[in-house]
Amino acid sequence: MGLELTVDMYTHVSSVLSQKDPTTVDKIMKDLDSNGDGEVDFEEFVSLVVGLSIACEQCYQMHKKKMGK
Repeated sequence: MGLELTVDMYTHVSSVLSQKDPTTVDKIMKDLDSNGDGEVDFEEFVSLVVGLSIACEQCYQMHKKKMGK
């Protein structure tokens, strides 16, 4: 998963989760369903977890650089 995709995923998920819209969960599930079968399978879920983990690590590293550590 490339850096651009990771940052895009983090940005997208962050913006969706910050909304107070009752359809937010449905939107997240549809976005995760990359093969369009109406279900989020294990691989699609793992893709989300890995992407979020990478994005969090990158944010942490940027924060460390800002703080001079």
